[in-house]
Amino acid sequence: MTATSPTSGTPVIASPHDILAALPVPAGYVNVEKGKIEVDGEGAVLIRMERADKRHAGLGGEHFSTVGATSGRLKGFVRMHLALRDGAPPSQDEAHDIAMRFLSDHAADLLSRREVSFIAPHDETIRADGKSTTLTGMKVKMRNLVDGRWF
Repeated sequence: MTATSPTSGTPVIASPHDILAALPVPAGYVNVEKGKIEVDGEGAVLIRMERADKRHAGLGGEHFSTVGATSGRLKGFVRMHLALRDGAPPSQDEAHDIAMRFLSDHAADLLSRREVSFIAPHDETIRADGKSTTLTGMKVKMRNLVDGRWF
């Protein structure tokens, strides 16, 4: 995932795609956009992936996006996949367990310095087949106890 700079000891991303390699990117998605951005006062790389068949492409459509800081830390990700509209969302306990496993795998530094604020259903709208459709999931909202930021 990350390498350490031999001079400063700071983690650095060998490639922005290193972050993607460890995340649950749906099969059949390809990179459509990559850009440098700033998040929380530090440099980062935004990578947006869409379906290779271009179905539901473009802003508002299905996508998988990540933001990785140049320090090597995952800053965010979104998975807006039409297949997620089917079936019931997980229970609060299941959502909590999923979130803790995700943190353990991708942002373990947050495990010891987080506080869960709430776990509740959360709707997002995407465009598919020319119309809007709602994806309902469970949001696990947490606060970083060290810097006060939400995640």
